[in-house]
Amino acid sequence: MVLQRSNLTPRDRDLLVVLTRDVRVLSVNQIAAHWFAAAADAGRAATRRLRVLQDRGFVELFHMPARPVEIPVCPLAEWEPGNAVPDFVGLARALVQRWTQPAAPVSCVVATSASGTWLGGDGGRRPRRSEISHDLLLGELYLVWRRRTPDGIAEWISESRLRRLGYGDQTRLPDAMVDAGGVRRVIEVGGEYSASKLAEFHEFCATRGLSYELW
Repeated sequence: MVLQRSNLTPRDRDLLVVLTRDVRVLSVNQIAAHWFAAAADAGRAATRRLRVLQDRGFVELFHMPARPVEIPVCPLAEWEPGNAVPDFVGLARALVQRWTQPAAPVSCVVATSASGTWLGGDGGRRPRRSEISHDLLLGELYLVWRRRTPDGIAEWISESRLRRLGYGDQTRLPDAMVDAGGVRRVIEVGGEYSASKLAEFHEFCATRGLSYELW
């Protein structure tokens, strides 16, 4: 696909960079709140511009059922090398209890593969139904982190970028890593994880000397 790159605004490009390099998917509501908040009708303005970007080959809009979940005010668990191992059984129980609301259709956006190729990232794959609720919560965490982090202070490194940086092709990688001047901290959104899966995630971080936040 040949992208129609003329007349892209800085806001368009910023959004496309996020969708190809930082997170896989965002909802239209998330995009409206973050990029179109100044508009009289942010949702309508965002939808109108996203349809233009879709017609020009940059993004794909779709609907998918997702479970609503409020973003926590703080991580469910934080760990640093040298600290005690968290209670994985208790954390697994808390995670299962969080994902209990019925799913409802959500308007979502992903970048196309052509956008990913152009911007040196990824695109072209919708999340699976089993992934969408998790991915939207991760997207919200990213947007909160972005609003609170001044430019240049820290870098958000997505799972796909971690793979390209050599963290492993076969290993299950964390959702993201924040690099603040060489000080790295793993960010993980917990789905309906078992205690054993949480232990595997902990082992990944512990063997590499990485601090983490489990949300």
